[in-house]
Amino acid sequence: MLRQIAAICAVVILAVRAVADPASPVPEASTELHAAIDALKAYHLNRDKVDWTKLEAETFAQARDAKTAADTYPAIRTVITALGEKHTTLQSADAFAATTKDKQVGNAAPTPFNPPEAWLLEGHVVLLRMPGFMGSEADDRAYVGALRQALNRFAARPICRYVVDLRGNWGGSTQPMLSGLAALLAPPPYGYWIASGKETPFGGDNAPTQWDKGPPLAPYADAIAHIAHPQVAVLIDGGTASAAEFTAIAFKGLPYTRLFGSPSAGFVTTNWPFALPDGARLFISVGWSTDRLHHPYREALIPDIQSPPGQRTTDAALNWLKSQHCR
Repeated sequence: MLRQIAAICAVVILAVRAVADPASPVPEASTELHAAIDALKAYHLNRDKVDWTKLEAETFAQARDAKTAADTYPAIRTVITALGEKHTTLQSADAFAATTKDKQVGNAAPTPFNPPEAWLLEGHVVLLRMPGFMGSEADDRAYVGALRQALNRFAARPICRYVVDLRGNWGGSTQPMLSGLAALLAPPPYGYWIASGKETPFGGDNAPTQWDKGPPLAPYADAIAHIAHPQVAVLIDGGTASAAEFTAIAFKGLPYTRLFGSPSAGFVTTNWPFALPDGARLFISVGWSTDRLHHPYREALIPDIQSPPGQRTTDAALNWLKSQHCR
């Protein structure tokens, strides 16, 4: 009888220890953390540079009091930091939903939408100013529409000299930027993503970004202008990051293009989105990128013609464009 009581007590003690184990968050939190770690361990370009046994133990210890999936976000960000690479990010479930649905979700507000703008400058030069963008399907279509409508209008004049201003463009979604500028970029591919030894071409997409599973989205309504031989000056600076850098890379290797300004931010890793169980998104750097001529980029983009910031960069670009002849 005493042995039976001792055995029952041992089972109870083990059960209490399992519940109180400081390295075991509740199932909802544990599932979220496991999913994030599994994705980073499988795909991050620096995955072989960390001690995963040690890192996982430390991460679960940090999240031991987590009661919800969102409570594990700080621990997930600790793993990202340990991987030693700046382009991988975690976007909370509320922030991702607010951005892609274009409405307030919880405490998260949607990313402000600023459409591209176009001006006709003296000397028949078009200036296209492109802000960062990540948003809903409607905003995606509006972003592309603003660029395509402007290019169609100026192509009909016809005008061949363009300034694409990517200064201060923090990035976001690459696809609408490239789709909007397709008339200036020559046929795709515009470059290549390199991950796990595999080369994947990018460019040429003609429908909004599809973030979640579902039926294919309808193509953009606005046609792509025909501009046979455009002369393009691309402006970049230290605020040109991520998707904006890939947009600049798309112009590399074209004979009629020059980059002006100062070195970009250096967020040039191939970044793929991964959905977590609660709806959050991990944007994981899985590899690197090249331009259409297969020239690799692993650091900041260096302009062809470096110039001081502000108006002097614009002036340098305009002076170069004035020396180019339309065909």
